[in-house]
Amino acid sequence: MSRCVLHILSNQTIADSLLNRGAPATFQIDGNFGTPAALAEMLLQSHESVSRSSNSSLKFAGTGKVDKIPLIRLLPALPRNFISGNGHVKGLLARGGFEVSMAWDGQGKLTSAEILSKLGGSVYVTVGNGTIGSNAGPRIASGNATAAVLMELVTEKGKKYDVTIH
Repeated sequence: MSRCVLHILSNQTIADSLLNRGAPATFQIDGNFGTPAALAEMLLQSHESVSRSSNSSLKFAGTGKVDKIPLIRLLPALPRNFISGNGHVKGLLARGGFEVSMAWDGQGKLTSAEILSKLGGSVYVTVGNGTIGSNAGPRIASGNATAAVLMELVTEKGKKYDVTIH
């Protein structure tokens, strides 16, 4: 984990609510918004999107593409400090209208995840920070879907989808 985040979390400068107690000002926007955002980004990332090429393979979708499908990465940068035991997080919001809750074991491996679709539509899900198109990484599935390193979920608004590791 970044030395800056560790300093903020361990140096009596942050309350249990993750609001910064920095002196002399009682409200420091970088600590109040930056620290929780950094922690959330280590657990879930959704800033990337993919699109299908003419031969049906996936590629990163750049700015301006209209056929973009969101990509959610679960546990892309779980800090070693979080791996001393089992952990979980609930209610992280991902781009595309998805809410994610997940748990991991004492080795930092994803044990379960639930994705709530708030808007409906497709989303790709992967675990870790592997290269798109690579077969390296945990295989995941949801429902009757075939296990894959990069799984596509076609979702309906308001429905929850359980992600399992295979």
